[in-house]
Amino acid sequence: MARRSSTSNNKKKVRRHNAGNSKLKRPPGNPAKTVDDLLEEASASMAALNVEKAYQSYSQAASLLQLGKVSSRNPSETELINVLEKMGELQVSMGDQDRAKEHFVQALGLLEEHKQKEQQKQQHNQSDGKKAQEWEFYESHCNLS
Repeated sequence: MARRSSTSNNKKKVRRHNAGNSKLKRPPGNPAKTVDDLLEEASASMAALNVEKAYQSYSQAASLLQLGKVSSRNPSETELINVLEKMGELQVSMGDQDRAKEHFVQALGLLEEHKQKEQQKQQHNQSDGKKAQEWEFYESHCNLS
């Protein structure tokens, strides 16, 4: 019996030792996941057919994108639109059609806004180009007199 208790004590020591090592592997401060981390996690979850986990990861990524809390890069509106689309697809696969519709409608609204902004940029660039041509014409005629 003495051997059993010493063996169980050794196992306890090993368990405590392993628990201590797992804490050392984490960086201090437990930094939050980035959008890229969450998107990779969601893709892996979808590949593993873990729909609920994929939805959670996409949902967290969407929240970060909406808040603009993205480190070391500029998020695009199209990235948020794509995430919302994936969330809608996942809700369809989970059987929640109403929630899926909300995600799709939100994505379509953002897509419309993005399209309008792009059109405004193009119009602004065209008007700037016209003004530059008019100014060049004016300068060339002023130098002739």
